[in-house]
Amino acid sequence: MSRRQVYTLIGRRRKGTGLLTDLAPGRSAGGRGGRRLPELVEAVIREVIRKTYLTKQKPSLAVVHRQIVRECKTLGLAGPARNTVALRIEALHPVEVRRRREGSDAARPLQSAGGKVPDIVAPLDQVQIDHTVIDLIVVDDRTGSPSAGPS
Repeated sequence: MSRRQVYTLIGRRRKGTGLLTDLAPGRSAGGRGGRRLPELVEAVIREVIRKTYLTKQKPSLAVVHRQIVRECKTLGLAGPARNTVALRIEALHPVEVRRRREGSDAARPLQSAGGKVPDIVAPLDQVQIDHTVIDLIVVDDRTGSPSAGPS
């Protein structure tokens, strides 16, 4: 155990309630995939994406990032990195993005034909049939000759 860890445990013991659980390791505050930005910065990102990115003018990522940094500076906050903004945009639902930026006709190919897709929990819960006409010869397993087909 390092010297730093010992002092960390002593500090936890002094601030704690006197129980052994005071020395137990806590949960990580961040880590891979976690949100590390203050909630106010996240709110600015959401608002600028909604008002600027999701419009018919289709501004680029660079324009949206500059607008977010500008808004954060006016609030006295540190602006997020460009990658952070790109990840927030990638996390948006593609149908909603296409509908807001290009219109409902452009979003139609991304949507299910019947609206909401049913939940599939077991094999063969949903079976789809394609009615494409193809040239096909069915061969009998025993004789190897083409079947007579329907009569």
